[in-house]
Amino acid sequence: MKKVQPILSVLLIVGLALGFSVTAQAAEEKPKKEVTFITGNFGSVAFLVAQQFAMEVNRSHPWLKIKVKEGKPSNIHELANKPEIRKDTFVMSATFTNWMAQKGLPSSKAPYHTAKALTSCAGVLAVPIFTNKEEIRTLHDLKGKRVNLWTKGSQGEMTFTALLKHIGIYDTVKGDYNPFEPAVDGMVDNLIDATVGYAALIGTSPNKFSPVPSFIRMFESRKIWVVDIPAELQKEASKATGVPISPIRVPAGSITKGIPDRDVTTFPAIIWMYADETFPEELAYEVCKQFATHMEALRKTSPAAAALSVEKMATSDIGPEAYHPGALRFFKESNIKVVIGE
Repeated sequence: MKKVQPILSVLLIVGLALGFSVTAQAAEEKPKKEVTFITGNFGSVAFLVAQQFAMEVNRSHPWLKIKVKEGKPSNIHELANKPEIRKDTFVMSATFTNWMAQKGLPSSKAPYHTAKALTSCAGVLAVPIFTNKEEIRTLHDLKGKRVNLWTKGSQGEMTFTALLKHIGIYDTVKGDYNPFEPAVDGMVDNLIDATVGYAALIGTSPNKFSPVPSFIRMFESRKIWVVDIPAELQKEASKATGVPISPIRVPAGSITKGIPDRDVTTFPAIIWMYADETFPEELAYEVCKQFATHMEALRKTSPAAAALSVEKMATSDIGPEAYHPGALRFFKESNIKVVIGE
C-alpha cells in the first residue's frame, strides 16, 4: 500500500501536467481572427483612437487582429449596404446616422434595423459652426455665404442643412462638402466663410471641450468665431423637418481661449462602435473587453480622447435594447452600468 501511494501521486501529477498541456495547446491553437474596423475621417478623434486601439490589440492579443479602414461619421451605411461584411466588420458611427439608416435615408439603400452598439468610443462631440467673419453671429447671417456643410450624409451635413432649410436660406448658401483638412484650409485661406466643426466634451458643470486636432491649426492661424443656434430654433427645425436635433451649451472660452467669444448653443454628435447583430457574440465581447483593457493608451491619443473612461463605456443616448449581446455580457461582468445621459 505504501508503494501504491507514490505511484498514484506521480500519475496525478503527470495527469495534471498533461491536462495543462492540452489546455495550453488548445489556447495556442485557437484560430486567429481578423476583423475590419471602419473609423472616422483622418485626423479625427475617432481615427486616432481607432489607430491606437488596433495597434494595442495587434501587438498583444493572441488571436484577435484588427485592420483599420478610414471612413467617415456615417459608417453605419457600410453595414446597411454590404451584408457580406457584417460578420467580420465593426464601425465607428454617430447614433444620428443609425437613425438615418433605420429610415433608409441616403446613403443606405434600404431601411436597416439590425445595427447594435458595442461601446461609446469617442464620447460626446459638440458640432459648432465656426466662422472667420466677426459679423456672422447667427444662422441668418450665413445667407449668401460660402459654407462648408461637411461630408454628404453625415450628421453635420444633415443637421446643418435642415436648420438652413427651416430658416429659408439654404438655397442662397454656396455649399461645399469637405472633411477636416480641406475645411481648415478653406477657412485659413479665406476661401469659405464658415464650416461645421467638432469639439469633444471633456468636462461638465460648466461644459468644457477640446477641438479635434485638425482645427487647432485653424485657431492658431486666424481669429475664429462660433455661430449661435438657439435651442428653441433647433426644436422648431426638428419638428418641421423630422431630423432629430438637440441642443448642447458651449460656454465662452470653453473650446480654447476666446473661442467662443460668448456663450452659444449648438448641437451634439455622439460617436459609437456599432456592429451588426450577426457579428459573433464572442467577437463583440472581446472588442469591448480589449477597449477597456487598453483604455489608458487610448486616452492619450488626443486631449479630446482623455474624456474616455471604462465607467462610461455604456453611458450615452441609447438604452439596453440597442446593444449587442456580447457588449451587454461584458458590461455585466465588469459592473459597467448602462446609463442614458451624458
